[in-house]
Formats: sequence, C-alpha cells, structure tokens
Amino acid sequence: MGPIIIGHEHSLRLLHRFVSADPTNRYPYVRMLDLSIPCLYACAEEGTSQRIADIIQQSTCLETLFLRYCDFLFSLPDFSKVVAAINALTSLRRIRFNMWNDQVTSIVRHMQSPIRRLEVGDISQVETDDDCIALSRLEPVVGPLAATIEALHLPSVYLHPGSPFQFPRVRSLGIDRSADRPSLDALLRMFPGLSGGSLSIACHVFVDGDPLNEDAEQTLVRSENRDQQVERSWTHLDRLDADPIGLYMLGLRCPVRVLNLRCSPCWTQEPHVVEVLRDTKPCCLRLSAWVSDTRSAFIDSVPPEVAQRMTHLSLNMALLAPSAVSGRSTHQDGFSITALLGRVMHVLKSTRLTHLHVAITTDPAAAKQLWTDFMLEIRVLDLNTWAAQFACALPNLRFIAFTIDPYAAFMYTFARGWRVMRGGAAVPGASSGGPVVELLDYYATRQVLRDEELVL
Repeated sequence: MGPIIIGHEHSLRLLHRFVSADPTNRYPYVRMLDLSIPCLYACAEEGTSQRIADIIQQSTCLETLFLRYCDFLFSLPDFSKVVAAINALTSLRRIRFNMWNDQVTSIVRHMQSPIRRLEVGDISQVETDDDCIALSRLEPVVGPLAATIEALHLPSVYLHPGSPFQFPRVRSLGIDRSADRPSLDALLRMFPGLSGGSLSIACHVFVDGDPLNEDAEQTLVRSENRDQQVERSWTHLDRLDADPIGLYMLGLRCPVRVLNLRCSPCWTQEPHVVEVLRDTKPCCLRLSAWVSDTRSAFIDSVPPEVAQRMTHLSLNMALLAPSAVSGRSTHQDGFSITALLGRVMHVLKSTRLTHLHVAITTDPAAAKQLWTDFMLEIRVLDLNTWAAQFACALPNLRFIAFTIDPYAAFMYTFARGWRVMRGGAAVPGASSGGPVVELLDYYATRQVLRDEELVL
C-alpha cells in the first residue's frame, strides 16, 4: 500500500472503517500516513481524535508520519489520545511537523521509536525575538534522538560554534535559514558524519539586522571559515544546495558531486559563483541565474579547471523583466534567445559535458506583460537544429534538453530532449562521422532529466 493521505474527516472515516473491517490483514500495510486535515474543517466531528489514535495505534508497521496543519490537529478535543498513540509506536522511522510548538516538543521528547528522519517546519509559535531559534534551545528536545537521526531538517536557526551538541549519524542536513553569520565550525562540530552526505542551507546574510553584503565583511567570514577546516573538515559531499553568497562565506574546501546554486537578482553574485565552483569542483552543476542580456557574466562563471571535471550541467536562465533593466527592454538592447543559446554553446565548447539541460524562462512580471518579442521568437525557434549544433560543438555530449518557457510557473512542462549518437557510418543518418540527434518523447525526456539529476 502506498502513502495514505487523510485530507478531510470523510477520508478519515473511510480509512478507519476499511482497516478496522479486517485489522489483521490490513493494518500491517499502513506504512506511511499523511494527516493533512486543514483548518477549513474547524468544526471537527466527535470522535475524530479517537479515529486517528486507533489507526496509529493499530498500525504497528507505520514507518512515516506527516503531521500537517498542526495548529488545527492539536486543537482537536482529546488529541492527547493521538499523542499517546504516537509515543507508544516503536516502528516510526520518519516524522514531519509543519510547525514547532509545545505539543511537538512533548511528542518528540517521549517517542519510543528510533527516528531516523526528523523534519520541522515553522517555528513562529515558539517565543523568539526574530522568528529564529538558537539550536541550543532544541537540544533538550532532539538530544535523545541524536544517536539514531540520519536526516534532519530544521527551520530558521542560529548556529553557535561553541555548542557541544552533536548528531554523529546525520547524513542529510537541511536548514531553511541560518540567521546569523554563517559558521562552518558549528556545522563541522555538530554534524561530523556528514562526509559523503547532503547539505541544504540558506544563509540569511544579515547580522544584527544589517545586510552582510560588503565584500570586506564577506571575505572576512570566508577566511575565518576556511581556517576552521585546518583542524576538521568533511572529506566530500554528495549534494550541496545553497545560495552563492552564503556558500561563498562558508568557504567549503571539500569536493561536491552535485551542486545546486540558486542565485538571487538582488545582489551581484558572479564572483561568488566562480569561487564557489573552484572550492567545490562539482561533477554535476545545477545553476539558476537571472540574466538581463547575452553579455551576462553568469554564462562565463565556470572556471576552466572546473569545466574539465564537470560532466552534467543544468542551466536555468530566468530573464529579468524589461523594467528591471534600467527601464529598457532587453530586446531593444539586442537580446534574443538565439543569441543567448549561441553564447552558451560557445562558452561550453571547452567542457567535457555528457549531459546538458538549458532552460530559459521569464520572471512572473515579464510573463504577465506577455513579452511579445520573446513569444514571437519561441514560435520560430528550431530547437532540433540547436540540438544538432550543440552536439557538434561538445564532443562528449550524449544527451541535451531545452526548456524554453515564457512562464516560469510551468517549468519543465515544455522540456524537449535529444539523444546524441556518434559513430560515423554505424549511426543511421550520420554524415562524415558527425553526430546524429534523436528526438525523445516527453516521458523519455523527463526520465533522463530525473535519472541524470538535471531537474532543478
């Protein structure tokens, strides 16, 4: 049985009736339960808590439990029965809360299950000064789980270098927002076993209410973090997801297999991207950047030493609205999709890429204006010819995909992919030993994008 989503009380009653009709043969198949009853159903029926408690208590093989809309669930009459049922389970391996409050604290403290994955969302109901919480305040709660947790997702937190608290088994760490000065020393001390694992972190780049956007300040933080890696460091990371400025200040020195960089249009970040790539030397790069014209420095952000190592690239270029470029249309400045693709192809000639995904989208403001020139160019753009040109320019290329989408909200809906075949006369349609591109159908394209980790 797949994931069971309880989205309203009617589905709760149906599930309760179904599994209770044959508990011996049906409850063991309840492995993943998602309680997603929203606040819309504020007038809860009598017995709602009891039904939830019955299902959880009898599901002795339940491994994953999601508690969404916790503020509503915790307000149900007799919800203490549900809490008792959760705490009595010994089979849970993963639990997710969409928020953190006293009730969540009570559940986590008294769980008997050896939780391996703990995910916590909003902490706005915890008394804090600025919607962030010091990780030290969570130590008494999550401390007992530290010996078993392998994946941890936290909300907005402060990381303190001096904290002795450790999660030695964590291999996947997600932090929605690190609100203070990025401290790699704190991460290395608290998560010593993250080598070979995954890290996702968003650095707020604000200190004491002021933006940490001065080059001198960023360089100082980066230098401090790099010095900390003399004594201890991670050997490598499998995945790293971060913003360029925050990652620049973290100053990681270990190689990364898959690097996901999401750039903001608010700051100039090209120099940070270059340094981050030199630090991490990714094999697979997924870069989301905002561009205003074909001269954007982001296209040149991959240094030569990284270009020789990288085999997979997913480049998502979101075009700034005309009003964002000094009030002038980028098309009037000579912008065109054709010119942008040509620039990308020229820059990537020196790489050893085997898999490439190029996406060009617009920001919502530009999409609403129906950027006429952009739309007209899409209609006449021959992507099959472009796929063949990229295949000729990049000698190691085996797969290429384009997503030319005027509305960023539908990203990947219009992805088109080609398989690149080489081998001269052995390949039907090949001439003079040149490559041949074969258009894949929609489902095959999506599958390759997922399998090769090219989806942003």
